[in-house]
Amino acid sequence: MRAWESTEFIRLLNSKKIKHIISSSPPPFSERAVQEIKNMIHTRLDGLEMDAEKWIEVLPSVLKKYNSRTHGTTGLSPNDARDDKNNIEV
Repeated sequence: MRAWESTEFIRLLNSKKIKHIISSSPPPFSERAVQEIKNMIHTRLDGLEMDAEKWIEVLPSVLKKYNSRTHGTTGLSPNDARDDKNNIEV
């Protein structure tokens, strides 16, 4: 079982009301997104001088920033990509 599917991790997500989405994107696209978010969390924790154990507290602001930023592959932010009028084939 992968760490993202463990009972402990699912309980943490549920306790924080975080929606769990498994990407079907093939590597390296999915790996790049995960690495970007991980780097953003670390940068935010370092900037706020917070302990790594408190990563869950910065997650909402990191996700908001990530989902609002234009991505090079699509030319859209994830928020824009969800709009039905923004249909592109990658």
